[in-house]
Amino acid sequence: MKALDQLHVVMKTLRNQCPWDKKQTLDSILKHTLEEVYELSDAIKNNHKEEINHELGDLLLHLFFYAEITKDQGWYGLEEIAENLIQRLVTRHPHIYGDSSANDADQVAQNWDKIKASKEDKHLLDGIPKTMPALMQAQLIQKKLSKHGLDWNNTTDIIAKLDEELTELKEALNTNDIDHQKEEFGDVLFSLINLGRKLNFNSEEILHQSNHKFTQRIKTMELLAGIPATEWDSMTESQMDTLWEQAKQHLRKQP
Repeated sequence: MKALDQLHVVMKTLRNQCPWDKKQTLDSILKHTLEEVYELSDAIKNNHKEEINHELGDLLLHLFFYAEITKDQGWYGLEEIAENLIQRLVTRHPHIYGDSSANDADQVAQNWDKIKASKEDKHLLDGIPKTMPALMQAQLIQKKLSKHGLDWNNTTDIIAKLDEELTELKEALNTNDIDHQKEEFGDVLFSLINLGRKLNFNSEEILHQSNHKFTQRIKTMELLAGIPATEWDSMTESQMDTLWEQAKQHLRKQP
C-alpha cells in the first residue's frame, strides 16, 4: 500500500504543477488509455513478463489520473471510486458474501449477469459501449441476446442464414445502390461473427491472427523477391501469384 500512496501523491503533484498534466481532461487522455490497453494486450499475447509489468503500470497511472481529474471536478476521488467498486464486488458475489451458491465458474458468471441486469439494465442491449470496436460490439450484442433466448439453435441454421445474406449481397452488387450494398455487406459480417460465436471462437482474436499470417506472408514475399518496395508496382500479376505461393510453401516449412 505504501507504493500506491506514493503514486497518489505523485499524481496529485503532477496535476498541480506540471503544465501538461494540469491541461488534461477525461476526454483528452482517453485515446492514450486505449493505446495502453492494446500495448498490454500485445505484451500478454507475447508472454513478455517485463512488458506486462510496464504496461500494467501505465494503466495504473491512468486510473489514478482519471480519479484525480474527477476529484478536481467535484465528483469523486480515488477513495469513493474504490468504495463503489467494493460494494459492487460484494453484491455480485453472493456465493462468497451471501447465502447463494455457485459450483463452478459458469454459475458465477450467470449469477453476475443476473445481478448486474437487475440493477442496471432496463433494455436487452443496455450496457454495450457505443465506442467499442464494431467487431467486438457485434459479439457482445449477440452474446447478450443469446442469454435471453434470442439465438440460433445450431451452426447449421447460422450457415443457412449466412448463405442467404451472401445471396442478397450478390444481388445488391448487381445494382448501383451503394448504400444497399453496404447494408448487405454488413449483414454478411454480422452473420459470420455470429457463426464464430456459436463455435466459441473469439472473432476479434482470430482476425488478429489472420492479419498476422497475411503480414508474415507479404514479408516473406518481399524477402523472396529481393527488391525494394518502390519496384513492386512494376511486377506482373503472374509474378505476384508465384511469389504468393512460394511464400505459403516457405512458411509451412517453418516450425
